[in-house]
Amino acid sequence: MLQEFVAVIQGIGHTLTKGLPISIALGLVFTALSFLWACNPGQVWWRKRDLVTDLCYWFFIPLFSRYLRECGLLDDAAERQMTEQAKAEVDEAVEFARASPFPPASLTADLVYA
Repeated sequence: MLQEFVAVIQGIGHTLTKGLPISIALGLVFTALSFLWACNPGQVWWRKRDLVTDLCYWFFIPLFSRYLRECGLLDDAAERQMTEQAKAEVDEAVEFARASPFPPASLTADLVYA
């Protein structure tokens, strides 16, 4: 049990040492650019709801995939299969959305809460 815990801590350290400096540099650059030339009006990037999702994609998913590889629970074939399955599900959802009719215009006033 202790060895697994140490492996997780080492994985966290490895992930942070590789990804954190790049993320900090990009964060500083994009923060400076958003003050000078904001492309999108609205909230700044560090106050958006999607920040947690981005952190998961950048840090936690690579960390857990590395840990699962070290434990022998994940290999290239399994990861490739999961990726293809996820892409197929997304493609199916996109096709369903494209084939679906638009909602009635009367719903626009009903579903807005301000």
